[in-house]
Amino acid sequence: MPGTHTPAPATDRPSPLPARSLPHPSRTRPGNLEFSPFRGVRYAPGHIGSLESAVASSPSPLASGRTAGPRDLPAHSPRRLLLPDRPSGEPSPAHHGASERLRDWLRTDVLRLDPTPVMYAYEQHGPDGPQRGLIAALRLPTRPGRVLPHRSADPSVAADRMKRMRMLGAQPEPVLLTHRGGDLVARLLDTVTAGEPLCRARTADGARHSLWAVADPGDWDRVNADLSDRRLLIADGHHRYLAYHYLRDRQIAGATHGPVLLVDETRYPLEPRPLHRVLPGIRLDEFLASLPDPCALRPVAGPPGSGAAALATALDALAAVGADRPACLVGDGLRYLLATDFEPPGPCPAVEAAAARPGAPGTEPRLHHDPAGAAADAERSRGTVLIPRAPSYRKVRASAENTLLLPNGSLSFAPKPPLGLVLRLLHGV
Repeated sequence: MPGTHTPAPATDRPSPLPARSLPHPSRTRPGNLEFSPFRGVRYAPGHIGSLESAVASSPSPLASGRTAGPRDLPAHSPRRLLLPDRPSGEPSPAHHGASERLRDWLRTDVLRLDPTPVMYAYEQHGPDGPQRGLIAALRLPTRPGRVLPHRSADPSVAADRMKRMRMLGAQPEPVLLTHRGGDLVARLLDTVTAGEPLCRARTADGARHSLWAVADPGDWDRVNADLSDRRLLIADGHHRYLAYHYLRDRQIAGATHGPVLLVDETRYPLEPRPLHRVLPGIRLDEFLASLPDPCALRPVAGPPGSGAAALATALDALAAVGADRPACLVGDGLRYLLATDFEPPGPCPAVEAAAARPGAPGTEPRLHHDPAGAAADAERSRGTVLIPRAPSYRKVRASAENTLLLPNGSLSFAPKPPLGLVLRLLHGV
């Protein structure tokens, strides 16, 4: 029952973690994967008026000015379970308030714990296209090779995610994994989604989301028979996945598994999208002087004095590079240079090496989906903007299978599921 959930006490602080990175594929034969049902925690629409008002669009890593805190959010926003309750910069900003909030929502029936373990069929239709997949609890592999990261992950960020999950006593959102094929799972999803869903929601971007229960143990067996020997690519959630491993390594109750959303890339392909970075306060000439040799950058000729026109010319030059050739732009909002033909696909390694160097306080990178917004930010902050072109999904997967990882924060995938449809408790399940 919901009242049986007991988050970790406020005094139970995890000790420092080793600087562990995501597991990489190995040449030894890895063990098979194992997927299990779990008792999900979901919103009870009758107690909050509307599920749509509670379910949030997927959290974004992008900077957009002041960071929202709990007081800026609707009363039952799932984001309230992720954010620290103290302003940034205060000492020891633990996440104990979120744990108390989750316990209160379970006690007052804002959230409900499903009565029996199930897997969940998930579907969305929205501006990024349709997506259908299966949510289950993945037993975390002890050997690398089955779950492939496509980019690096910061151990310190993962450690903070681990602390949040431990204090919350829950894993609040699934890691998005893709697989190739799986006819049994595809037929299962076709059958289940033809029935009445457990819940529906529409997020602010207009996307419609639905969730169904997969309650037949025979169906769970078919999922494992179909997917246990496949190689899965982490499309979204590298830090969450590493945090899962940190929890398991510390022998936290319930942490042998972590929730994942499994999507067939052949039926519902995800689109890689570049993330554009701004280095505020770092002048373009200063940045170029820090680039290691050799780094082939050629200026892009554009109309003087017009940021919008200069960006349009630079984007045309970027688009003119052959689709199979990696390329990226470096600029300051008024002038740009183009880098091409580097390996691995993704941002230019030389540019990345310079961008990764520690800077002065206030010069931390800011991320944008929109190149125009990134360019305007760079011009306004007298900084440098990096505008990469996203590699194809095929190249991202091939690089991951060969352990060639993209830099952290270089691209994202769409579509993604929203936060708040289903959570997994660590304790009492």
